[in-house]
Amino acid sequence: KYSKQKLEKQVKNIQDAESEMDELVISFTEVQDMSMLADKQIEYYCQKKDQMELAVEVEAQLGIDRYKTADMTSVKAPGALSREQQASEQPDYAEYKISAHDELQINVYGEPDLTKTARVSVDGSMSYPLLGKIKVEGLSAQELEEKLSQLFIEGGYIVNPQVSVYVERFSSVSILGEVRNPGSYELKGRLSIMDAIAQAGGFNINADINNVKILRIDRGQQRTIPIKLGDIKKGMEGVEIALKPNDTIFVEKIGKVTVLGEVTRPGTFELKDKITVLEAIAMAGGFTDIASINSTRIIRVDPSSKKKVLRVCVTDVISRGKKEKDLELLPGDIIYVPESFF
Repeated sequence: KYSKQKLEKQVKNIQDAESEMDELVISFTEVQDMSMLADKQIEYYCQKKDQMELAVEVEAQLGIDRYKTADMTSVKAPGALSREQQASEQPDYAEYKISAHDELQINVYGEPDLTKTARVSVDGSMSYPLLGKIKVEGLSAQELEEKLSQLFIEGGYIVNPQVSVYVERFSSVSILGEVRNPGSYELKGRLSIMDAIAQAGGFNINADINNVKILRIDRGQQRTIPIKLGDIKKGMEGVEIALKPNDTIFVEKIGKVTVLGEVTRPGTFELKDKITVLEAIAMAGGFTDIASINSTRIIRVDPSSKKKVLRVCVTDVISRGKKEKDLELLPGDIIYVPESFF
């Protein structure tokens, strides 16, 4: 009997030990799972942190401090504005000057036939009943009210006119290319290029800030105005240009060139500015010892998708000083340096 009781006790001890071991195994498995989850979360947030830091660094160079002051409680859909932003975006009607393509709502108290919507034409005028063509560009809403009242009185149409004017729809500019929210935006008074790009959400990470164009219709002809926004940041005079109604801003993507063959570090490099063949090869670490430098080639595809191969004699550039043979590169160019067999 004693032996049986002792045996049963030992069996129970073993069962208890097995139960504790099972609990430890479960706990260890949970810890492993939690550890793996934590590792994934850490990896995810590290990636997000790296992306955020990169975005901050890029936009800091452009003078945009978007992320430093970001508040996650204010996150909203692209293009949506907070009430405070909407209030700040509203024009000051006392100061706003009417411009071409604005749409005006004009009300004349007690005269329903004279209450109408008028659109400002390209030449800055509008057509109005009884008064004909009137120059309105450059006037504030209040100044136009006074002008219309005076014209009604002088023409003998209304003895004591009560006129109200407000801008129902503003002229617009288009912002396209490498910006976060491309589209059409109202032109409320004087608007600079940087202000317009800020309205479009700022630059994308691939934006080439030194390759921005304003497309403008001037006297029926389209003009292209190239802008280097890097010069604006430096405060160079004559660079910042006020936008006009129907202007289109186009932000180009950073161009890239590829350097292959017998160079130290073959790869793809960004064209942040104009560079030549030898400058690109220097970015790739220079020629290797077995490079056939005078057989260097540029492979270029023109807008019609036709491939062209240009040969560069490096000796002419380096030894003979013929800098004109150090060709300027275009986005998409491929430089190939073959191996020398001698």
